[in-house]
Amino acid sequence: MAMYHAENRALQDAFGSRALADRLESRLRREAFTEEDAAFVASLRFFFLATASAEGRPDCSFKGGDPGFVRVLAPDLLVFPDYDGNGMFKSLGNIRANPHVGLLFIAMEERPRRLRVNGRAEVALDDPLLPQFEGAQALVRVTPLDIFPNCPRNIPRLQMVGESLALAAPGGLLRPFVDAGPPMASLLRQAVKAGVAPLFAQPVLIAFGEMVVSQPPVSRPAGQPIVNTLVEPLSARELDVLKLLTTGLTGPEIARELMVSLNTMRTHTKNIYAKLGVNSRRTAVRRAQELNLI
Repeated sequence: MAMYHAENRALQDAFGSRALADRLESRLRREAFTEEDAAFVASLRFFFLATASAEGRPDCSFKGGDPGFVRVLAPDLLVFPDYDGNGMFKSLGNIRANPHVGLLFIAMEERPRRLRVNGRAEVALDDPLLPQFEGAQALVRVTPLDIFPNCPRNIPRLQMVGESLALAAPGGLLRPFVDAGPPMASLLRQAVKAGVAPLFAQPVLIAFGEMVVSQPPVSRPAGQPIVNTLVEPLSARELDVLKLLTTGLTGPEIARELMVSLNTMRTHTKNIYAKLGVNSRRTAVRRAQELNLI
């Protein structure tokens, strides 16, 4: 299957890049995953998924999880789970209507890197591999057609993290970093190891329930908030639920506000109680305030 169509070629000719495009295709494009591809994909906590409806209307979504939640099982097979979310099924619905997908994997840490995967996907609700992905409600299987790396230029690196930490530190603004979830925690670990704004990066990591023990203790300026540790950090969605628990909203009202099912909201609440070591809404709110989570 040709990598470029007529309009690609027209623009390549207009900008004088046809020879470069051909060279990149011949040297970098492949139709099968390598062991290096598999290791790179397995190391990441997120990727971006592009799908389109039967009419070609595009949609792009963020998919996140623990490292290894996306797996290359064979040179011609990549799989990833789908978890309970807002119930819209934009991505999965598009795949069932139009199997063509694009996946973008990005590393923004010590070695910035991008990998693009274009292929055909199918949604399996009763896949035999599904039990291997705890909490998943469906599995997506992707057969690659085009696999190729992108230039890592302009991928955000630790300089931007350092600037953000410097701006947030005077006000002790932990929440924006915690809301960004696991990818931000990964960047912050690298920032601390690199000595980027350690006075504030370490307290933020503590809010995630982590501490970079390889670094010596950093003195805390007067007035900087003290943040206690959690055995296991709250997820971004659990923090959303926790914030609404401080209001007078009922459980069903919180579920409607977050656009999730009532059972999903109850599961998040149960997880929050377990992580905070409490057994009621009132004590959860009080504990969260002590930890500067809200």
